Amino acid sequence: IAHQVVMAERIANRQGRNPQERAALKKRLLRKWMSK
Repeated sequence: IAHQVVMAERIANRQGRNPQERAALKKRLLRKWMSK
């Protein structure tokens, strides 16, 4: 799971322009992966 968190951080940091956006992206990515 830690690996997925790191990946989500990296993707969110690249795509999000501000902290709120990055947090939202990270949450969405993690939720998507957890549901698999």
